[in-house]
Amino acid sequence: VKNQKNIANLTPAILKSQQVLTFKHMQIVCRENEDSNNLFYISSGRYAVYVENKLMSVLTPADIFIGEMAFLMNDKRSATVVSIGEGSLVKIPKMNFMNLIEAYPHYGIFLSRLLAGRLARQSKATAKLKEEKLNETEK
Repeated sequence: VKNQKNIANLTPAILKSQQVLTFKHMQIVCRENEDSNNLFYISSGRYAVYVENKLMSVLTPADIFIGEMAFLMNDKRSATVVSIGEGSLVKIPKMNFMNLIEAYPHYGIFLSRLLAGRLARQSKATAKLKEEKLNETEK
């Protein structure tokens, strides 16, 4: 699946039958601590991610999915996600996604790579913050 940064993604053919949700500025996609039954494919727009009312990141079509962690871990939502401007998401119910992975196993590998990439970026950011903090304390 080829994705474009900060623009829009073409919806993969296997997701065409799923519900498309459209959002206006400042609409809530999901709330922290609510049950997680859906994954969202980012078709277009930007989405602010808040944990305990603190902005953690902004997701764009380059990030591909919203809610994959809670979705895969059978856990409650770990963040509140709010639209920034207008956008659209493809809502994928858990059972539909499981059936898609069963029919097309390479999508499971794709999701694993996506999560590994996010983890690698987060690890680099954490290491950088630790280094900056260490440099500050040495002064």
